[in-house]
Amino acid sequence: MSKIVSTGVMLFVFFSMAAADLPTVKNSFGNAFVKTEANNLLVSTGSVERVLQWTGKGFVTIGLKNLISGKEWVDVNPNVGADWSYAGLIDNTPAELLSLYTTESTDEGFTSPHIEVVAEIFYPSIETTLKYQLWVYPDAPGIYSRIWLKGKTASHITNVNADQRKGISIELVNGRNQTPYLAQGMAQQWYASIVRDEKCIQYHIKGLDQTKNYKVGLSWWSWDGKKRIQKLRAGSVDGEAEVDLIPATVISNKPSIKTIDLPTNLAIDNTIRIYVDKIEGEDAQLSELWIYEEGKDAKKIKNGIVERVEALHEDAPAAYHLSAYADCGEKLQEQDLIPTGRVDFLPCNVEGKDVRLYGYYNDTQHRNFPNTPIYKEKYLSNIKDDPTNVNWANAISIEDGNEGVIMLKESHKCVNQYGVDTGEFGFENGGVTNTGTGLYPEEVDTAHYKWAWGSWMLVYNGGEDYRELAVKTFDRYRFPVRKERDMYIMTLTWGHSLNARDGRNYAWESSILNEIPLCAEMGIDLLLIDDGWQVSKSATSASPTNNRWRPHEEIYPEGWTNVIREKKYHGIDLGLWGVARAMEPEDMIWNWDQIHMKQLKLDFASFPNHDALDEMMQKARKFMLYTNHKSMISWDLTENAPRYGYYWAREYGNLHFMNRKPTAPANVTYIPWTALRDYWMLSRYNNLNKFQLTSHNPRLVDKEISDAYLHGADYAVATTLMGVPQLFCMPRNYNQEEKNVLKEMFNVYKSERDKIWDSYVFPIGDEPDNMSYTGFQTYQKESREGHFLIFRELNNKKNSHAMKIRFCKEGDVILLRDLFHHTEEKIRLKEDLSITFEMDAPASYRFYEYEVLN
Repeated sequence: MSKIVSTGVMLFVFFSMAAADLPTVKNSFGNAFVKTEANNLLVSTGSVERVLQWTGKGFVTIGLKNLISGKEWVDVNPNVGADWSYAGLIDNTPAELLSLYTTESTDEGFTSPHIEVVAEIFYPSIETTLKYQLWVYPDAPGIYSRIWLKGKTASHITNVNADQRKGISIELVNGRNQTPYLAQGMAQQWYASIVRDEKCIQYHIKGLDQTKNYKVGLSWWSWDGKKRIQKLRAGSVDGEAEVDLIPATVISNKPSIKTIDLPTNLAIDNTIRIYVDKIEGEDAQLSELWIYEEGKDAKKIKNGIVERVEALHEDAPAAYHLSAYADCGEKLQEQDLIPTGRVDFLPCNVEGKDVRLYGYYNDTQHRNFPNTPIYKEKYLSNIKDDPTNVNWANAISIEDGNEGVIMLKESHKCVNQYGVDTGEFGFENGGVTNTGTGLYPEEVDTAHYKWAWGSWMLVYNGGEDYRELAVKTFDRYRFPVRKERDMYIMTLTWGHSLNARDGRNYAWESSILNEIPLCAEMGIDLLLIDDGWQVSKSATSASPTNNRWRPHEEIYPEGWTNVIREKKYHGIDLGLWGVARAMEPEDMIWNWDQIHMKQLKLDFASFPNHDALDEMMQKARKFMLYTNHKSMISWDLTENAPRYGYYWAREYGNLHFMNRKPTAPANVTYIPWTALRDYWMLSRYNNLNKFQLTSHNPRLVDKEISDAYLHGADYAVATTLMGVPQLFCMPRNYNQEEKNVLKEMFNVYKSERDKIWDSYVFPIGDEPDNMSYTGFQTYQKESREGHFLIFRELNNKKNSHAMKIRFCKEGDVILLRDLFHHTEEKIRLKEDLSITFEMDAPASYRFYEYEVLN
């Protein structure tokens, strides 16, 4: 028995019992359509079709077809009851389909128009209802899916992950995690993060087996050059038995590694306490701690920096394997990293195919060195056996020749930050899995649905160019830009600060009133008033009095009145800074009503659980709906705390990508080539116009730390033009010649900006390393035109270089127009599809418009 209710374009179907066949559902929007046939649900964008079968336990994918090429990606029979699972409770569990409906939606204007499909499914045995959601965008290369949960889930769970949680764990008992700024430029990141204590650091090693042999490894150093003498000892849990493992030792000012047998006779309860005692000096310090276990059954380590963990695996003593690891600067413990369930599934056999995994690092604050790129990729060719599950990647690509299918996790996961239950990509149950819901059983509400992390399923045909294009195309459907709101050149008041108090002084009214006309003079569109507007002249923190986010009367005696007057007179937009979880929507709205800031930058976020994540998104949504989408959020990506990542929350705005300043510490000092490298890597699988890209004034940068002074101000700014250009140096700090050069650059750039923003940006040339020819190419599928932005780096000795370009074919005739030097030439592409670019001087650049004539 069923009841069908139709309202406008929305079709609802309600069921009183599970049924073998689905009722008739049919909806279309543009080239997208949704329909049911027997017990199958078909969803199509016009470019990709996904077929899901109702099994009585959920929906499972039985077809995924690239409609452009005809390639079908489902090549094995699924052996799961549903594409999802949850915490051992929903996994081939009998279910009842309660309702099925479709509607046309834009999610209140936060995403592109699409058909939304929602199925509500009840699991009686665990008193839990699951909502399965699909977004089908016309012409998109992929389909978005997400599950939601509500019910009495927690009451039915009884230590379901106990078996998974068996193994060795390393838990910090005494000590404080730190990541000293000055240590960042002196050693690898795993050494530069530490735990310290004024007397004794203590770790508790759990899950040992007294019948096995173990070794404990560690790294330590005195990064600040101060004399430290410390020792290592192990003890039983009751403290009755102890053994000195390393006697009192003067630790070096360079990282050193020690590996020692672990006395398992102390493990009377299968645990051992490890102590690092201060003998002399101001404290005890430790960078890393790990356990090697005898035997061949290697354990997958889910925490720590991937490169480091892999190296320790490889360096394990003969007959041992790495069994547990702790980066002492991290606060996460491995028990928190076990996925709660599966959110997507593709019955695709990877054997004989290629697998590519990629991901991006956050904590750009500490990734400003040659050995700290922001992108990681792992490529496995012609798979023979199931690969190992991977918990660091944002996406996985299964490749068969020039065709591929991509599964991307919409979450705040980064390579170096697991976040809240962001799971992993795995190869289980005869297919490819995307696990981790972000929602623990105790967080499931009995009355309201709570979302899990979303999943993108994309297809492409055409190799590397079209793999990157597929991700960027779908990204723009999912997270569209509004040029009238999002497109600007900006500066901010924090970039030249030498310390917190100094930085806050730049946000005073007197400073802002001076900067507004200078922004107008240079052609800068937006001035962000950073930290300092909300506190007194003597404040030592960012917290305003009574937590009321208003301009402080000591520095803004007339409130925003004078700033509003100058803003209107000079035609400049404003941005405003705040603290993410501290600033309430009412304060955001109050300030919007006053100054109509186009951007609200929210800093210092850390999201420990699902409720914190959801609360922040609800704040952002409430604020932006109030402004009718005329203001947006800029999320700060610069630290390692679980914040926003690269593929989540961007429906609310863009990302502040990095801080780069004129002097120490070295980890934030502006270096043109490392910044360019990161933008180049970022552009592989991201739309740069969703990122604020930073430059500084090279003339002012510390010559002892950076070679920035050997570059022009325009070169530095040019590296940012394919994203949202952000001058981390206020106009007052440029001399008149620099202002004139930048104004001329901005005039030319703005004449092309609309076309750039309508296009997709791709990296071309060699990876920036301060010695390369490198750059960017824009591409728009509907146009034969685009742009090249080419750089000859400082230490490159060649006056010309051939660079392979994208999305063209042999015989194409390319018309190149140099937009700054006002020259043009025609080039016929040969087999290698390259164009030779010429520049007479190092540390120079060219900006071209191109047109494919034939």
